[in-house]
Amino acid sequence: MTKTADIATTATTTQDYVYVAEYLQRIGTISLIISLQPGFSASHIQFPDKPSRTINLVYSQSRCDNKSPPTDELSSPIDLPVEFALRFAGTLKKLSGGRTELLSIRTDPQQDLNKQLNEKLSFLDDGQDSNPWSIKQLKRLETKSKIDGSIANAAQFKCKSCESKLISSETITTWKALPSETWAEMMDFWHCHKPSDDGGHNHSHAHSDVPDSKTTTTAEPVPSFNPSYAVSSFEAYPSTALVGLSYILFHRSHFTPESFTELSDIDGARFPLLTCRSCNAWLGYVDSLQTFRVFKWNLTLVSDSTLLLPSLYPDYLFLSATIAELISSHGIYTFSLLEEDYNPDTKSLKADDRELALIWIFNPDIHYCTNANDRSPAVSESETTITTERGYKVFYSIDPTVMPELKETRGEIEQLYFPSKVIDSVLTHLDNNSKLYPPEVKTIGNKNWNVSILDRLK
Repeated sequence: MTKTADIATTATTTQDYVYVAEYLQRIGTISLIISLQPGFSASHIQFPDKPSRTINLVYSQSRCDNKSPPTDELSSPIDLPVEFALRFAGTLKKLSGGRTELLSIRTDPQQDLNKQLNEKLSFLDDGQDSNPWSIKQLKRLETKSKIDGSIANAAQFKCKSCESKLISSETITTWKALPSETWAEMMDFWHCHKPSDDGGHNHSHAHSDVPDSKTTTTAEPVPSFNPSYAVSSFEAYPSTALVGLSYILFHRSHFTPESFTELSDIDGARFPLLTCRSCNAWLGYVDSLQTFRVFKWNLTLVSDSTLLLPSLYPDYLFLSATIAELISSHGIYTFSLLEEDYNPDTKSLKADDRELALIWIFNPDIHYCTNANDRSPAVSESETTITTERGYKVFYSIDPTVMPELKETRGEIEQLYFPSKVIDSVLTHLDNNSKLYPPEVKTIGNKNWNVSILDRLK
């Protein structure tokens, strides 16, 4: 490495190249991948005089006739997820001169220590804070109600499909958190003689038999838990809504009149379905006479702008949050996506056992930056684009001819059932993020796995 000099002019565009910088905390390294457009070649990376999160790429463009010397060198900034190490300050690192550059940058050791400390302290926080419309977020409605004395018209949940008003928060004075959606299943590990209707000892580790818990790794019967322990036994009240990972339990009185329809005797459904009366979109389930279970991905939220509550989330974030909980509770890192959806024409709820995708979570928590401008990053609380994103480094496949072979190498696999719109959002998101990578590193395993990033909330 040699000392830097002011040898490059500022580039007029950053789309001469696309980069993705991934922070790998466990090894204290930033992996930087740069893909230059045809006709461009990289010269070197220029590090500022002191540790920073921004470095400069120096590159040049070839002449059209390929005979003249290249243009003057151009310089363009690259933002990193964290600071680089002090020993790189004021130096430049020569690159290969090709269109694709792969390099590793050591991070600032103090930055690594601070991040590890913050992550340890984060265990004291509510684990649901990173969920879409978390209990911490929705409690802002409750706080505003106590301050203002009234929350009339402060927040409304609407149907995501047709924007029809469904729920007003003016009657909800309390928001409470539900336990983990997998907590009933974990009773199998907590109890030597777990409560059951038949007193038997069924040690299946399938999920509890509730409508939205069709994530299973076995064909064995679902344990028959004591109803008092079942997740579906939770009831909302006229003044209280219960917030889960992927759904909210509302009381019947929370809904505006004539905004919903209850559908009984639907083929394939164990519980009556709840649909939007305006557009017939499937909203969730009728858990009991007074409690409606509404999936968050079917809602949009209109609220007081001072509350800083996102109006909606990309559908893929609901799968991302589900994966985070399953990794935490099960320690499983491979997931099979299957479709479960309501067909209004046939009035049936169908679960398709045909796998649409196989996702392997290779790194469960990375922080990364990219200059790609055709992406839709995860939504922050202020709904602004953020420099550093958080996500999973994933390998995935949508090829039905290779998925059986890939599954044989992955051990235990969790099946996840979602509506088609959520799965479509996930696959589109993975495909877009896969385009961040050059062909050399875009696939692995005889090109059977595609490389991508699945965003998650910070």
